Amino acid sequence: CRARRVVRLASGDEGEVRLDSTVVFRALGGSGCASFVLGHNHPTGDPTPSLADWPATSELLSACDRVGLELVDHVIVGDGVYVSLRSRNEGLFLGERGLGP
Repeated sequence: CRARRVVRLASGDEGEVRLDSTVVFRALGGSGCASFVLGHNHPTGDPTPSLADWPATSELLSACDRVGLELVDHVIVGDGVYVSLRSRNEGLFLGERGLGP
């Protein structure tokens, strides 16, 4: 499996960037994709999920359920390293909506 395309949806600073599900769905519109991976970086270089990353992922997963899309993973990239939220909490991606690991 490989990426069909990469789309930049938002940018921010070292604070928080709020990404609404409609922005994600609009970017996927017409792509023919049934599933996707969301990724973002942490400018600090530390890819440890922030407290805001977990509920944002849960909200996006719920929105995906409503429109029939699959969020395969949410990956956070740091300085040469990354963290897969799915690998940290598989249950979240299988419908066990919560706020973290």
